[in-house]
Amino acid sequence: MKLVIDACIFVAAQVREQAEYEASQALLKACVEGEFRLYVPSLVLAEVAGAVARLTQQPSLGEVGALRVSHIPRLAFRHIDLPFASSAARVAARHGLQGADSHYVALARELRCTLITNDAEILQRCPPTMTVLRPAAWLKQQGLA
Repeated sequence: MKLVIDACIFVAAQVREQAEYEASQALLKACVEGEFRLYVPSLVLAEVAGAVARLTQQPSLGEVGALRVSHIPRLAFRHIDLPFASSAARVAARHGLQGADSHYVALARELRCTLITNDAEILQRCPPTMTVLRPAAWLKQQGLA
């Protein structure tokens, strides 16, 4: 099974104070143990580094956070070339999504797979033809919660 994982999942899994910490940790553990194929746009590393550093007020933890993401087994990075950036721009315009968020939605559309996120805007604005789930909902759907 293929899944696109939003940066907020990786951030929540690394910062214990995040509301979705446990569900995000459980989701990533289940994906690694279950040999799922995970996909992210390459901007995920900067997003994770920045968010973890902001939340913890420790730049070094942001750098470690990005490094942890880059070492997750079976995590594939989608490079942002001009055709993909254009696709993300169309998604952003049509659904009123923020720039970075539109890359995750565009990637899930490209791969025709589920997007996992905690982001309320993505959950509300994503096209109804797509499957977008929070970690806890995905775990429940898989019989893992």
